[in-house]
Amino acid sequence: MGDLMQALSIGLSTARYRIRTGDELGVRSVGFVASKIKGFPARIPIGMLSTHVVALKKDNAGARDLQDVFDIGFSLAKRINRIPLARGMQFGYAVMPLIVGNAPDVEALWYAANAPRAHWALFEFPVIVDIAMEKVTFFEGFRARGAIVWPILQELVISHIEPVVDEELRRGSPR
Repeated sequence: MGDLMQALSIGLSTARYRIRTGDELGVRSVGFVASKIKGFPARIPIGMLSTHVVALKKDNAGARDLQDVFDIGFSLAKRINRIPLARGMQFGYAVMPLIVGNAPDVEALWYAANAPRAHWALFEFPVIVDIAMEKVTFFEGFRARGAIVWPILQELVISHIEPVVDEELRRGSPR
């Protein structure tokens, strides 16, 4: 899976994400899937968010690659976390396509940095780790639709992905 991919899966598992490899899920095109269900707001949850980080190692990735990983991730998310909810509770999926590699194209970087596509009860949050440039690109803005969810996903990147990438790049292991 590669040192950086392995370090990311370990980092997400310490954040209580359940890690499954692509082989375990029957999807060889994916390195790993990290999933977790979280209630929101935290004190008295009226909704559940099923979060899935779908990681792929690929050089020269394009925007279409992010969309393909998202589609795979949503299919897996529906299969992995099916929950019966109490009447009146809200449920949604957050799928984070995470591509790790060298030299992603400009269109892919633009796609990851801008507001994600809108879906009903489904949140797409693309992330690109450019190993050569030592940069993690993701949407850092605010969007009114899904206002509760975007900070959760941004915090996931800031707290559990960026630090792992920084540490591994400092060691020089992914090159």
